[in-house]
Amino acid sequence: MTTWKLINNGAIITESVHTFSSSEGASEAFQEILGDSKAIIENTKIADSPSESSGRIVKVYGNPETREGAAQIIRLNGKDIQHIDAASLKYALGFEKDGLKINF
Repeated sequence: MTTWKLINNGAIITESVHTFSSSEGASEAFQEILGDSKAIIENTKIADSPSESSGRIVKVYGNPETREGAAQIIRLNGKDIQHIDAASLKYALGFEKDGLKINF
């Protein structure tokens, strides 16, 4: 597992990637995350992924209706699952757009 930690305007953003031995193992873990969460506000495929095994989940812990609270973005790409954790949805989405440290 590879992990990066960034402080952005006082908010800590953590990015980590866990590589599984197979895409099937990664897909199973991703499905467990899906089945385990009531806080999912978005569940999509990764549009530019060459892998058949891809997906993207956005979760908010707190109030999913107002999208306030800590946020997590989880991305599946082949054998890899990437987690982005931030204090708010704004920071998580901004980091995903402009700040990714791990080539995914």
